[in-house]
Amino acid sequence: MSTAGEFAAWVDAVLREPEPYPALGPAASDLDQVTGTWSVRGKQETWDNCPEAFRQRYVLCRKAPASLEMVQGRVVHGVAQAVLEARVQGKSEPDPAEVAKSLYDQAKYEIEVWPLHPAQAEAETIMYARLLAEELLPRHPVQVESRFEVDLGFTRLVGVIDYIDDRGVVGDFKVAGPSRDLEHEAHHGMQLSVYSLAYRRMTGEAPTALRLDVLAKGHPPRTFSIITERTESQERAALYTIEQTIKSVRTGIFPPNTHGRNCHPDRCPFWGVCPARGQPFISTP
Repeated sequence: MSTAGEFAAWVDAVLREPEPYPALGPAASDLDQVTGTWSVRGKQETWDNCPEAFRQRYVLCRKAPASLEMVQGRVVHGVAQAVLEARVQGKSEPDPAEVAKSLYDQAKYEIEVWPLHPAQAEAETIMYARLLAEELLPRHPVQVESRFEVDLGFTRLVGVIDYIDDRGVVGDFKVAGPSRDLEHEAHHGMQLSVYSLAYRRMTGEAPTALRLDVLAKGHPPRTFSIITERTESQERAALYTIEQTIKSVRTGIFPPNTHGRNCHPDRCPFWGVCPARGQPFISTP
């Protein structure tokens, strides 16, 4: 190596070299344990985005650093939970801004990459929480953060429903960017299909309606709700998709989704250890 610059580039390349992909993959027993329980918000969503990211997170148990977007979603959900629980219990409601500030102060240290100045990010997060509390929360909830577990035989489906109101409406909160297709997600997304199924299993009847409560980021941000429903056919389709995904996981094959939106150093927390980066093309017979 003739120059210090070339040597520095070589050192940088070595340090960034991804870990070799295990030739035999994880043990089958490990994969059985991974798929023993299943969540739509976590495992299914991660697999749909990228099977290799699923392997990194759930098989190798690598912890992904929190993004500002994740922290904001967590804070907004926490504020919603605090206010709704007070309504269920008939207590005085907490100040959304104070709850948001407390939750944000606890979570902000997990953020490694800041797309905004920390002070601006804090003000934005508190604004989102106050807006959701003022404009989206149901007046008469009967259950908040309702946990469910459904035995499907091949796995136990687990999750948390944000709220159920006194009319049997099942609701879910979303903090989303302006480009996200929330209409499609509301009417066809797996998460509400699974919530509908869980409610049916818990009560013996279908929910009165499903409601997606959205806080859409922007300048200015806005709130809206989408009312929808699910048929039993849609619920069965969701279960079939979950079953086939679990079968795929248990094969130990995790193809990286290199053409997906999340395959970018700013959006994938496992970019630095992805085995697909810098690999030569290998044809298969």
